[in-house]
Amino acid sequence: MGHLLDRAPALAADVVDAATAALSAAWPRSLAAREVERLAEDGYAVGEMCDVDFSLAFDAPEMVDLALAAVFLEGFTVFDRTQLPRGFATVRASVRLRAYDMVRATSRLNRAVSRYQAFGAVIGPAAPAASPPAVEQAA
Repeated sequence: MGHLLDRAPALAADVVDAATAALSAAWPRSLAAREVERLAEDGYAVGEMCDVDFSLAFDAPEMVDLALAAVFLEGFTVFDRTQLPRGFATVRASVRLRAYDMVRATSRLNRAVSRYQAFGAVIGPAAPAASPPAVEQAA
């Protein structure tokens, strides 16, 4: 029983993330749904696993190392540290290109870094689409 009580805050956060992600996926006008629709128009295969980049912004330079360690524990890899002196970093994670999964990944990232005065936002897929969208030609 003690183990369940220790895990209660993480479980509550996970339930909130799942509900938010489900609503974002179900509501066609949500930002996540529109972003996935845009990615599909750009030639990305919706529903496939893809390396996705996220931008991190830091308000407290002294907390950067702690935030990056927390990001790593959540399954993200630090991809670009060159902007750390300006308070930014780019991290990457494999995410299924669906609104639900994009929201879950962004929520997980923000939960990991919020206690270190940082926040993250999705940038987009790390690599160009494998097949460009078909261009219709006028007859």
